[in-house]
Order: sequence, then structure tokens, then C-alpha cells
Amino acid sequence: MGRKEVEVTSTWSLRLALYNHLINGLESIIAEYECESISVVLPEVMQSKGFSNIVVCYGRCREAPYEGFEINNAVRYGLAEEYMFKHCYDGWSPNELYSRSLDLFLRNVSSFLRSYSIRTALEGIEYMLVVLQNGRAVLLEGEKNKVVIPSVRAVVSAHTHPRNCIPSPHDIRSLTNILLEGGLGASVVSPNCTLTIFRKGPFTEDDYLALASFTRNLRKNTLNELGQLLARGTLSRNLRIMMHH
Repeated sequence: MGRKEVEVTSTWSLRLALYNHLINGLESIIAEYECESISVVLPEVMQSKGFSNIVVCYGRCREAPYEGFEINNAVRYGLAEEYMFKHCYDGWSPNELYSRSLDLFLRNVSSFLRSYSIRTALEGIEYMLVVLQNGRAVLLEGEKNKVVIPSVRAVVSAHTHPRNCIPSPHDIRSLTNILLEGGLGASVVSPNCTLTIFRKGPFTEDDYLALASFTRNLRKNTLNELGQLLARGTLSRNLRIMMHH
């Protein structure tokens, strides 16, 4: 039996956590200051103390923003040195940050966990990768047909299944908790496929209800509806669902 917990923090996990705080912060700024345009400019290189001189660009707001909300968490966790507001129209919008976050997650999680999913298929032991809000990434070794996410605030999680990548009702409850805490999404990885649910906007009551409906259908094992959702690519207005082989 291997170790129960291994830290696997990397540049991608730190960057993903930063994107998560920026997304939540920009959405809070939009809501508070009624901005029609909001974006963020990042330096190309991440320094040892995080990104420096992050610029939050705003335009056409009810008043000039001065509070960064969740962006302050990026500084608190050492993912950014500082940030400043500027009236400008450069950088990445929240939609661009969502797109880059999803790409970063998919490129790294599937390749990292695929070999562990083969172990799961052979031994039945499930593994979970969790990226915390401070950017730390932790690989957890579970039990036969079971691995439980700890009670931590996570940006994303992904875990292995032995035969297919269809989430269980428990998996969806864990995902819901991540989204309620401001995280981005989760994946199920098997030897032959990866299923991912990832948000593309603020997590709303309608999204919550869509996940509850999805959970009920999973209990009924209605694979036809899952196929329809995958073909559409959305679970609700602000939740994407996709499967990769």
C-alpha cells in the first residue's frame, strides 16, 4: 500500500488557483460596481512570490472599483504579490479566464490520473487529485471503490473509476460542495474516458437544481439523458459537461 497522501503541487495547480480567485473577484466587482467591462492583465511569468503587478481593467462602471473581493485571497495565499485597478480595456475577461482554467485543468488532470485509473481497474483502489485554494495539489489514496474528498475548500478535484467515467450521486454531491465554496469543477477519470463538469459563470440556484436533477437521473441510471446532455455540452446555463476518450 502506498502513502495515503502525496503533495504534487506544480505550476499549473498554482496558476489554476489564481485563475479561480480572479474569476470570483471579477464577478464580485461586476455585481458590486455594475461594470460593463472587466478584465485582468497578468505578467507572462509567475515569480517565486506569485504574479506581480496584476492589473484589473475596468470600464463603464457605476463608480470606480476599489475593492478586489476574492482577488485579495490570491495575495493572501501568495499567488500574487499585488494588484491595482486601472481604467482600461486590455487583458482577459471572466469568460477568457474560464476557458483558460478549463483548458489547464483538462490538459493536466487527465494525463496525471490516467495511469492511476489503470491501477484502480486492476486493484479497485481509487485515487483523488485535489487542488486547494492556495494552489497546493494533493494526491489522495482511497479504498476499494471509494475515495472521499477531505473537508477543505477546493478549486477542483478529480478521481478515478475502474471501468467508466460516469459520476455517482455521491460524486455530484462532492462537486456541488466545491461549487458552493466558489470552486470550478471536477472530473471522473477511467482508463478509457474522462467526464468533466465545469462552471462557466457564477454558480446559481438554477445550476444547483440542475445538479440535483442530474443526481436523481443517475440513480435511475438513465444513460440516454446523459448522452443528450453530453451532446448538448451543457448541464445548465452556467455548467458545462463533457466527456473525452
